[in-house]
Amino acid sequence: MPLELDRRQVLAALAACGVTAACRPVAPPPPLAPVATIRPRPVPPPPTTTTTVPAGLPAGLPLARRFSFGPTPDLVAGAAAGVDAFFDAQLDPRRSEHPATSALVLDIDAAWAAAATVPAAGDAAAMGARRRAAATAAWSRSIALSAWSNLQLRQVAADFLSDHLHVSIAEQPSVFLVPTYDDQVIRAGALGRFADLLLASARSAAMLVYLDNASSRADRGRTPNENYSRELLELHTVGASGGYDEADVVEVAHVLSGWSLDPNTRRFVFRSAWHDLGPLERGGDVLGWRPSGGGVADGESFLNHLARRPATARFLCWKLARRFVSDTIATDDPLVADLATTYLREDTAIAPVLRHAARRSDRWGPKVRRPIDLVSAALRAGGPVPTPEQFRAAQPQLRGTLDTLGQLPWDWPAPNGYPESAGAWSGAGAMIARWNAATAAGTGFGGLPLHPGPTPRGLLGHEPGPALATAVRSVRGEGAIRSLTFASPEFQLR
Repeated sequence: MPLELDRRQVLAALAACGVTAACRPVAPPPPLAPVATIRPRPVPPPPTTTTTVPAGLPAGLPLARRFSFGPTPDLVAGAAAGVDAFFDAQLDPRRSEHPATSALVLDIDAAWAAAATVPAAGDAAAMGARRRAAATAAWSRSIALSAWSNLQLRQVAADFLSDHLHVSIAEQPSVFLVPTYDDQVIRAGALGRFADLLLASARSAAMLVYLDNASSRADRGRTPNENYSRELLELHTVGASGGYDEADVVEVAHVLSGWSLDPNTRRFVFRSAWHDLGPLERGGDVLGWRPSGGGVADGESFLNHLARRPATARFLCWKLARRFVSDTIATDDPLVADLATTYLREDTAIAPVLRHAARRSDRWGPKVRRPIDLVSAALRAGGPVPTPEQFRAAQPQLRGTLDTLGQLPWDWPAPNGYPESAGAWSGAGAMIARWNAATAAGTGFGGLPLHPGPTPRGLLGHEPGPALATAVRSVRGEGAIRSLTFASPEFQLR
């Protein structure tokens, strides 16, 4: 149904609801630096949200909402049985994807495969079309899986890791490699051992190209490229306070020199002729690790060493706690130490850390949905899995909405991934931008099927607060009910 409201009526209703203002990062990110220099990383402002968690939620709803992109009745029922039952069901290897979701993702991947042929040299129009197809495949498969996957725990973990081990579609030529990276590296390893995922990421075409290690040479006195070694230490493992220095960055670049790609297959190859240990040839160590002269095996050994460092455990678990527990968790919080202990005891496995965080609901603070979360939650609540044709019809409006909100999947230009805290998404125009997103979601983004007869309780999974209930009574039309509910403070929370 069309939205039977004018703009003034909806704005008045949203004002009555006290809609959360959280949207695009306040400052636009600076441009990327040249290849041979350190890439800038936008720094988010501190949290400023005042949204609070509703009291008296139905059993299972908080857990299902925190560890999925949006609660459904089946998901809530499973979560009501407790943390272990919920996690066991989500981690069950026999758990399969919805056939309709699989068909949708296969269609997205097929569209990318059809456009994947490299154009002839100088054909700028064809290259531009191929670039757009790659970007569309990357963000579309992320949104489709977030909204309609039956493997929600895997998807929320993959969303976190797509920021932690980030590769951007905003840059040539990594954009062409992200769809495969998303599927075969991030999602495939999201609930396994971080040590395995770190190695898979380091060997992936996407990461090798994005952070320039594919062309890094240390032979004949050359200086290897330090982009990947720097981000490996600062962003992927031990963190900026992890005890390394600039000399370590140089040494790591030497250890990983020669890690490259076959230009025809785009598969990992180790070019021994490009490899030289540099300063480490004369002795010394990096964070307690020493080479054994094994070429590519040295790099693999070093990545495994990094993954198991206590500093890596603390840094990764702090970031996981901020995503799944509270924005305000500090690095020295006892919960971070508890999660890090679990991480090390479980040989870097990610799923046990998430399970431990789920058991600590006493520490959960308000988590405002970032734009990707908000759009995915609205899609999950609003309607069934679309057909490929319906999804393609909605893609232009979906992309426009995510662009306006400032969080198109994989599009953050710097290696640090999208910011986490709610304060990073607040700005003067946030309320209007979220209203527009809620309106688009309420009407199916121009092509998606919608469940008939929406109610705030059905969309939220719990009874609405008095402000939302009153606002909904003042409007007409199913689209208006959906839009007001999606824009309400109750819906803004994970």
